[in-house]
Amino acid sequence: PATLATFPIRRPIVWYCNEPPELFTNWKRKPIEALNRWWVRKSNMKCIVADETQAVRFEKIYGIKPTVIPYGVDYGFWSKRISSPRKDDGLRLLQVGTITPYKNQLESLVTLYELVSHGIDATLTLAGSFTADAKYFLDLQDYIKIASEEQPDFWKRIAYMGQVNHEGVRMLFGNHDVLLHPVEEQGGWLVPFEAMCAGLPIITTQNFSASSLIEKEGLGKVSFDLLGAVEELYNNKDAADTEHAGMWVKENLSWEKFGEGMVRVFEEAIG
Repeated sequence: PATLATFPIRRPIVWYCNEPPELFTNWKRKPIEALNRWWVRKSNMKCIVADETQAVRFEKIYGIKPTVIPYGVDYGFWSKRISSPRKDDGLRLLQVGTITPYKNQLESLVTLYELVSHGIDATLTLAGSFTADAKYFLDLQDYIKIASEEQPDFWKRIAYMGQVNHEGVRMLFGNHDVLLHPVEEQGGWLVPFEAMCAGLPIITTQNFSASSLIEKEGLGKVSFDLLGAVEELYNNKDAADTEHAGMWVKENLSWEKFGEGMVRVFEEAIG
C-alpha cells in the first residue's frame, strides 16, 4: 500500500483513498496490509474518500471515519458535446471503462441481447482497453458467439474501440443515446458524471459506489434491471432530465469545490 511510503515519518499526512488496497488483495499481502492498517491509525493521518459508500467501507476496514470530498469534474471540457450526423434511428448504447470483471461489460452485452430480442434495433460500443484481463475478454467473446447463434447478426451490433483519449470519449458521449455503467463495487467513479455534463442519460446499478448520490439527486437511473431502465428511456425520451444532471455536476462537483475541500483538510492536518 502506498501509505506505507510515509512510514515512519512524523509529520502531517493526508491520504486521499481512491479505494482501500485490501479490496484487491491476496493471502501473501495480508501481513503488510495489517501493518498498513496499524500505521493509518497510529500516524493520525487525515483520510479522505469520494462518497458515503466508500466512507462506510473505509471506516469498517481502518476504524477511522474519513472526510468525504467528491472528485472534481471538468464541466467546461465535457459539456462541449461533439456529435456527427446519424445514419439510422437505432438505439446506441455506450460503456466506457477497461474491459475487466470490475467494469462488468458482460451485463451490457446481456442487455443488448435482450433489447434486440424485444424488437429494438440497438448497438453497443465498448470503449476501453481489452488487454488488461485476457480471460474476461475471451469470456465476452464466448457470450457473443453463443448469442449470435440465436441472433445471427448480434456480433455486428458490438464495436470495440480499445483505449480512447478524453477527446475521443467526449465524441462518443455525443454520438450515443445512453451510457450503461453496470460496474461492480470498485472503480468507474468519474465516467457517469462526465457523461452527465455532455447531456447523455446514464444507467447504473446499486453496486456502483456513487449510486446513492445519483439516486438521491435524480441524476440518472439506478437499477439492477438494465433492460427495463433502457426500455423506459427508449419509450419516453423525457424520462431522463439530462439538463438537471449536467447543471448539478457543474455546481457541485467542480474542481474549485474539490480544491477548497482538500485545502481545508490540509489546514486541519498542519493544525
